[in-house]
Amino acid sequence: GMPLSWRAKKQLTFFAVFAGAVFLLVFGIIYLFRSPAPPPAPELPDGEDLVVFWARFFQIAPGHYEVAALVENSNLLLGTDRLTYRLRLYDQNNILIALREGRIFANPREKFLIYEPDIRTFERSPVRAAVEFLDVPWKRIEKERAELLVAKKDFSNSETGGRLRVLAQNQSLFAVKNVFLSAVLLDKDGNALGVSVSKISEIPGEGEREVIFTWRDAFDPSPVSIEVLTRTNLTE
Repeated sequence: GMPLSWRAKKQLTFFAVFAGAVFLLVFGIIYLFRSPAPPPAPELPDGEDLVVFWARFFQIAPGHYEVAALVENSNLLLGTDRLTYRLRLYDQNNILIALREGRIFANPREKFLIYEPDIRTFERSPVRAAVEFLDVPWKRIEKERAELLVAKKDFSNSETGGRLRVLAQNQSLFAVKNVFLSAVLLDKDGNALGVSVSKISEIPGEGEREVIFTWRDAFDPSPVSIEVLTRTNLTE
């Protein structure tokens, strides 16, 4: 065919560049206004299951029981600000006679006591307690734990009941607020004979606070050892 004139070639080149620019512009607008893909929900990390050492009940009056469970979160960095638990009491026929749901925090690398002060069973007598957990929403906990020391544990057992005097020391320079304490009285086989909980609103830097736990009845047998757990909420 006819050779293209210099001018026609120039026009064709210009048209190709122009068409390319229009294409990029249109594609860019489509790209900008396309509906955004939903961002994936953040994956909750998988934590190791909580370890339950024991769940026990203690009669406080006919048909009234306090129920406790000693639990450990062995995860190094994972905790939760909302651990939902269910405490259950069963009778001798393994029939569920009481259920209490509650919520508590769980720090990383920590043993803690779940405690309900009064669960009613009415006419029925429990023989077994159990605890279970709903899905745990684990999250990474970066906070440092408070430097707390239980410096003294003096227990006396008399007709007026059991009495435990505990001295909690704050070994850091800064005040520590909202310290939760749990006392567990144990027999020679390590079975819990009684539990009690308390809270100190603040321990000043390098200061100490005394806490008195009391039980209305004397213990027979008398406790052989006493475990006192202290903690603050690192999940807030």
